[in-house]
Amino acid sequence: IYTLSLHDALPIFKLYTFDMNIGGCHKESRFLVSSYREQSPELTARYKSDRVLRIDAALELDANGAITGEDNALMYYCSLPLIGAENQLDAPVIINSPDFEPDEERQSLLLNDAAWNEEKGTITETGINQMIFKKSVALFSALANHAVSSNAGNLHLLARGLKGVKSHEKTNREWFKSNVIEGYRSILLSLDLVKSLDGSGMKKVGNTIFIKG
Repeated sequence: IYTLSLHDALPIFKLYTFDMNIGGCHKESRFLVSSYREQSPELTARYKSDRVLRIDAALELDANGAITGEDNALMYYCSLPLIGAENQLDAPVIINSPDFEPDEERQSLLLNDAAWNEEKGTITETGINQMIFKKSVALFSALANHAVSSNAGNLHLLARGLKGVKSHEKTNREWFKSNVIEGYRSILLSLDLVKSLDGSGMKKVGNTIFIKG
């Protein structure tokens, strides 16, 4: 494990390497992780004890440092994988938070109710999940900027899951699109992600003309 501090205002990155033996096949998996830890007045008020909001976002990298990952991979974790959440929400990065509020079956995240309980004056389960996703945008920005500055391969994979929001009974699609998807997209539009054919370097998507072959 090594730690790379880019700037006081940005998260600290850690690179984790795992050697796994699956069915007799050796596989090395590497994850670039950006983490957020901060005292949370909202969680403290809800649970009546001091609470820290904990979020980790990660990109999986191959042995050459290129972004990788399988289609339909598990992208959401509440310490343990939320199996089934991939049918609810797509994501360009893996997100883990022990503070996520899943449904009883741990197959989806609650994102379809009011964010605040007016009667109790506390944040709701939906509000907690929304808070986590809002803060995940900054972690995505840090990871995406690092991937671009380090000339990582497969930068197009940073746009995974950003075409739209799946229809799901536990998701407020308009909220998720406006607060999460649009946030991810705006970050990508600000980065030099496209390699120009004339050899003049990387360009922003908005400054690029795409020609269909």
